[in-house]
Amino acid sequence: RSFLFQTYHDDAIMEGGGLLSRLQDEKSPLRPLFMIGVFYEGLLSFHLALRRHEPSMISRGVKVLEFIAMYSDSNKFTFENKFLLLEASRMELLVQTKHC
Repeated sequence: RSFLFQTYHDDAIMEGGGLLSRLQDEKSPLRPLFMIGVFYEGLLSFHLALRRHEPSMISRGVKVLEFIAMYSDSNKFTFENKFLLLEASRMELLVQTKHC
């Protein structure tokens, strides 16, 4: 979250398309720092989905999870832990929505 706010200086980043969609739209080369930013975007999306119950945040988090999963297969040392944390956040969200 801190990375996103330092980069974009406001809370509006979570209201728009987000970092992942910008990277995919611009067809820019992926830099490690951007990939870490996408990871934090996913964590923040799942967190906001828990707090605000917004379906758009859930779908954004799932897109990030799929994106990180691609790199988790090829680079386990760097991305497997991030994939597992995102998956745990998604599962926490599923458990919370079933109990409500």
